[in-house]
Amino acid sequence: MIWVTWAQHRREALVTGLVLAVAAALLVITGLNMLADFERSGIARCVAQGIRAVGVFATGTSCDAVTGAFPISWHRLTLPATLALMTLPALLGVFIAAPLLSREFEQGTYLLAWSQSITKLRWAVIKVGLIAAAVVTASSGLAVLVIWWHGPLDVAGFNGPWDAFEIEGLAPVAYATFALALGTLAGLLIRRTVPAMALTLLVFAGVRLLIAQIRPHFLASVTGNAQGMMQGSWVISPDYYVDTQGHHLSLEQVNGVISGCSVATGGSPMDCLNQHGIRLLADYQPLDRFWTFQLIEAALFFVLAIGLVAISLWWLQRRL
Repeated sequence: MIWVTWAQHRREALVTGLVLAVAAALLVITGLNMLADFERSGIARCVAQGIRAVGVFATGTSCDAVTGAFPISWHRLTLPATLALMTLPALLGVFIAAPLLSREFEQGTYLLAWSQSITKLRWAVIKVGLIAAAVVTASSGLAVLVIWWHGPLDVAGFNGPWDAFEIEGLAPVAYATFALALGTLAGLLIRRTVPAMALTLLVFAGVRLLIAQIRPHFLASVTGNAQGMMQGSWVISPDYYVDTQGHHLSLEQVNGVISGCSVATGGSPMDCLNQHGIRLLADYQPLDRFWTFQLIEAALFFVLAIGLVAISLWWLQRRL
């Protein structure tokens, strides 16, 4: 059965392996160039000396210029690369998982397998299990490589690793596993390749968008001084002004206070606001929660994947 599965899907396996190999090669080449630029820019020395790179709300260190310029200089490369990496799990579900069983039903080859000594359950477990093992292994290796590739930007960028949340760590492995389970179930239910592929893409995109909307609320956000926010924080809401009682102030109210101070003393706007007890705040998730959020999101997608696999096995045993 293992040899039959390989013979049936070797073309897809070879194409997928080639795509992943090319992606890994490009990540290594661009990552080495980015790392060299990171060393030349002086950011590495700032980090080694314990000086934090400064984000948009704080200034005053020698790291300001280089940390601002470094992410911008690599933006044209990293943006399309990030988008491409984000689409890989969807492509896996559409082009590998959805046809995995649907093509068997469409072409009638499942009848040959079931007429032998192989049970329906063993047939499905071997086919899906082999693909799942390859998917988890490949996606885990690629995720580790992406962590290294994006490392300089995690240090220099204001949002740190949050900008690459969906392509680093455990999340992409969970996305790929979910896509595999979803495509398998779609192919089993519809038993037509093209409709199964369309359904897989639609549901996968919908679930990803839904979880992305929920993600900022996995844990209650921290409210703090926007000017003192540490780099690597994920800003959840735009900064806002509050008075001594914690009431939100409009920009018109803030400008009125600043105008009064300028006429009377000519001091700086922030000094004026501080004198009146007005603070500039922001809601954010700190850097030390990044891996907690990774674990939460990965757990959600792994649980969904397990549920879809359980439904697939039940449907195979009871409905076919």
